[in-house]
Amino acid sequence: MRWQVLAALGNGWLWLLAVLSVAVLLIAGAPLWFTALTGVAVLAGGATVQGAVEWRAARRRRLPVGDASTAIEPADVRDSQAATIIGRAHAATARMRTTRQSGLDAPTDVLVGAEVAADGAVATLNDLGRQVDRLDRALQSVDLHRAQEELSRVEARLAHDTAASTELTAQRRAITESLRSQLAAHQRLQDQRTLTLTRMQSAAVGLEGLAVRLSEVTALYAARHDDAMTSTDLASVADDVDRLRSDLVDAEASLRESLRSLD
Repeated sequence: MRWQVLAALGNGWLWLLAVLSVAVLLIAGAPLWFTALTGVAVLAGGATVQGAVEWRAARRRRLPVGDASTAIEPADVRDSQAATIIGRAHAATARMRTTRQSGLDAPTDVLVGAEVAADGAVATLNDLGRQVDRLDRALQSVDLHRAQEELSRVEARLAHDTAASTELTAQRRAITESLRSQLAAHQRLQDQRTLTLTRMQSAAVGLEGLAVRLSEVTALYAARHDDAMTSTDLASVADDVDRLRSDLVDAEASLRESLRSLD
């Protein structure tokens, strides 16, 4: 809980309340030692109360030891590449959960915060995997080889059939435009699929790296009990996991928007 209390000391409202308390006592003519002690008590008491509230909230988010039923499970994703990436991310979050459940004395609230953010990242990866399945279905709706061959034939006729009527030529041009449109749509879908899978891979690799860092920091804490070093490093890991999750949410929202035309 000490980490929440220290963070609460930065609350501007607590400082304002402490300053007002000091000002009232000074105006009332109270002794300086009593005035200073009151200001410190107001600030420390308020920070303790706020820290306790935030600590309890973090404790409520904590997963019970040995209870895997609440963990985020991999989605039923058909695309093999997406499913493999999700599996890697899920394994990384499982390692984070094992680190928290290992019984080390590192600050539990920070470990839980990193774990909750990691579960959120896996849940978003599941959603992205389902979107990759949608992209796959859309790509399969275009017979790429047939469209390319047909376009080549029609373009050859346009170039060499100089005796064709104006109406026939116009029809052939309409066919080429339609086929080019299909091929362009196919390419956009393919590019989007590649980008999405790359983002997912980047997130999975990031989670794996953060799981290793988390294990390292907690191990160092157990060996050295360096509160100052460990609290900073753990907070950094938790922030990095949450930032990764946020980036994935943004990517998933962007992909959904780009796929609205398929609905």
